[in-house]
Amino acid sequence: MSQVIDRTTLRDLRVSKGITQKHLASKLGIVPNGYFRIEEGTRKVTVGEALIIAEVLDEPLEKIFFTDKLLILRRVQQFENNL
Repeated sequence: MSQVIDRTTLRDLRVSKGITQKHLASKLGIVPNGYFRIEEGTRKVTVGEALIIAEVLDEPLEKIFFTDKLLILRRVQQFENNL
């Protein structure tokens, strides 16, 4: 299974940690343009690549790849708590 990710979240996390696209591409075993396409949202990410990205960025997988789903779950929990 692969998915297109929230490119802003990935780019912002990478930049905030001072990691270059070239470095992440190297860790993934792809050319820098391939990593650029991931951040642009035009290339899907495999599960293995997602795990490597999370490890290099030292962030939980869900923070990078499931931000929308986490937001929805939190809103559902808030709604249920208000019932």
